[in-house]
Amino acid sequence: MLRNTASYLEQNREDLSRVENFINGKTKNSYANFSIRVDYLNESQNQAYLKALNSSDFCIIQGPPGTGKTETIANIAKKLISDGKKVFISAPTHTAINNCLEAISNRVKDSSKVVKIGEKAQNKEIQMNNFITKKSRLSSYSYSNGSDLNKNGIAVGATAYSLCYPTTKRLEGWEFDVAIIDEASQLSIPLSLSVLARVKKCVFVGDHKQLDPIIPKGTNNEMFAESIFSRLARIYPNEIYLLNTSYRLNESLIEIPNSLFYYEKLVSANSTKIDDFKYRCSNYPQIINNESHTLVLHNTFDSQGRSPFEAKLVADLVYDLLQNNVKLSDIGILTPYRAQVREIKKEVKKKIGRNIINPFENLFVDTVDSMQGQERKYIIYSMSNSHPLESMRRLDFFYSPNRLNVAITRAINKCIVIANYKIFDIKEEELKNHSEYQSVKFDLQTFREYYDLANKIEITEETEDDW
Repeated sequence: MLRNTASYLEQNREDLSRVENFINGKTKNSYANFSIRVDYLNESQNQAYLKALNSSDFCIIQGPPGTGKTETIANIAKKLISDGKKVFISAPTHTAINNCLEAISNRVKDSSKVVKIGEKAQNKEIQMNNFITKKSRLSSYSYSNGSDLNKNGIAVGATAYSLCYPTTKRLEGWEFDVAIIDEASQLSIPLSLSVLARVKKCVFVGDHKQLDPIIPKGTNNEMFAESIFSRLARIYPNEIYLLNTSYRLNESLIEIPNSLFYYEKLVSANSTKIDDFKYRCSNYPQIINNESHTLVLHNTFDSQGRSPFEAKLVADLVYDLLQNNVKLSDIGILTPYRAQVREIKKEVKKKIGRNIINPFENLFVDTVDSMQGQERKYIIYSMSNSHPLESMRRLDFFYSPNRLNVAITRAINKCIVIANYKIFDIKEEELKNHSEYQSVKFDLQTFREYYDLANKIEITEETEDDW
């Protein structure tokens, strides 16, 4: 794919110059004066909407958790389609693309104007949506000469790879007026080039305070050092338009991420509510009935890379929630490590398996990375690392502020974080001779700040039975 894009740009020097200028921070936007707002969008959404429509070359929209970025995208696309534009809708995953197309189709309600390119398995989220046309491929020639699709404004959803023709035939010959890239903070720079090469204007939607894509290390190439969104946020800081109203995080849940990651610029929508329900629990009522965000600290130093102690605690908390008629589908259990996913599933099955044959059909138990872009009413985050200095060499993975941000911003009602106290109590002298010290010392400070901000409950091995 990269060779294909490089070859195209070598043969099209004007596009090469345009892309190079953009990637290096030299592109200057000019703005049209369209000013008609959408009455059901909030102020920050409308500002982003108008900037996306009026900007000449690019727009950067930062959408923190639950701020309605998909709804904003849908309205931008709807207006572009009504203006007769060819709009490319893309994202790193088919699921993210499908979510965008679902929202767009709900606004447009015309299957001749919304198309998804992908195989049947890649279209599963929209398979029953009759306002979206599904195709495995659509060449520009087929589109121009066919009669089933609108010729005066259309949105086509596909991965960036679909524009790497002639290597791929999925969108052969297409040139789009505008591209809208969702989850751009998960898109690598090389992958984004395949879109930039074929489209003159791009709207990037993402959040560089959440997880970056998995990027190879040791290449010594700045194109592999960060996501496209992180790079753009760094080199075009004055072009970022922040969606600042969260419809997910209530006033209590928003406090810590707002302080750590968003410079106190976020507010909770009036529709969010603080959970003040009094839960009746067999195991840990003091945890479940505590504040919306609670950090549970323990001093159990068990297995490396996984924690049986935390897994059992998670299972007990799930049991407590089920006693209050909470649905399994409303609970999300997160951890950094796949070994802990297996440990938690084992303990949950042991705890509730007699009453629920297959709890994992509805109960989400997976890594933090798998949860980005999703939400649940109740989030339990097991950090599962009692020996952060000894258990692994990937300190930058564990002490990732972005991974922490994703974990603590998925909840609607309650967020319970479980961790060994040592995670936050590492002394400078313990780290100074560690090979990764320089790369994690600032990230570790974020974790210490999180510790200071969090409402804490301590559980020790000696007093656990007292609960």
